[in-house]
Amino acid sequence: VTIHESTINQKSFTFALVSRRSTFRAGTRFNVRGVDRDGNAANFVETEQIVVYGSALASYVQIRGSIPLFWSQTPSLKYIPPPRLSESELQKEAFRRHCEAQEVQYGSQVLINLINQQGKEKPLADAFNAHVSLMGNPNIKYDAFDFHHECRNMQWQHLDKLIDRLRPEHQRYRYFAMSVEGEVINRQDGVFRTNCIDCLDRTNVVQSMLGRITLNEQLQQMGVLRAGEVSELHAGFDKLFKNIWADNADACSLQYSGTGALKTDFTRCVHVAGTWLSCGPFHKCINTHIYLHKIGEETLPHSMSTAFHNFHIYFKCTYLHVL
Repeated sequence: VTIHESTINQKSFTFALVSRRSTFRAGTRFNVRGVDRDGNAANFVETEQIVVYGSALASYVQIRGSIPLFWSQTPSLKYIPPPRLSESELQKEAFRRHCEAQEVQYGSQVLINLINQQGKEKPLADAFNAHVSLMGNPNIKYDAFDFHHECRNMQWQHLDKLIDRLRPEHQRYRYFAMSVEGEVINRQDGVFRTNCIDCLDRTNVVQSMLGRITLNEQLQQMGVLRAGEVSELHAGFDKLFKNIWADNADACSLQYSGTGALKTDFTRCVHVAGTWLSCGPFHKCINTHIYLHKIGEETLPHSMSTAFHNFHIYFKCTYLHVL
């Protein structure tokens, strides 16, 4: 949870970012993947971005969660253990339960899959796509984007291709907004569900970009930004926004992997003359990731499981209103 007072164009407002992790299917990466029989996904997190200006209020909700199939990735001496898809006959039913539960909670969805579309992750990507097609639900759309391939050699600009594909649904889903008189003037009618393998590093990057686009629309509607103006032009707030999202990435990663996120160097970076300049040490967490993957991840889940399962607290979003 981060709440911060901010100012743009001499207008003060409150900006907040809240992430709520589900208590169902708790555990750490490599030890808890995919879904259970009830359709609960590992590392399922609801993130809500909130803006308060005077008595006006706006919010935007996104979700993340492990690919909702039966699959595993057993820790070994390999740096990246290969994901293994289960052949369980309950695969289709668990997938359906997960998607239908999310549709009841959030409405229409776009499932953004950022894992590699080739190599060892390809069978998992193909199975995800196939199960969405088998459901035939018009309210659920699948969009695959091979993040590592598209953004290799720091070609972050290729993320714009994904964002452009998502714009029609982004405009249709909208966001929640309430006027100074307390009247609801917008409702969020759908949600983007983003995943990578861990639902951490790549997921954080895409969610922060969608959050930024929505924030600009909200601030324009509230009158904090002028029509066509974007918050990126205000250096003080731009830095604050990036750091809040990067800190959120680290917090989510700490719970699931035991260390901070790896791609916060992108989230915190600046774009100058066509070049992305890192504002944070990219390699600060690599050694910790390797240590926990090789040694720590087999013992860490026990304490987390005890904590979560002794206190079943189910989250509900504060400002998401689904028609």
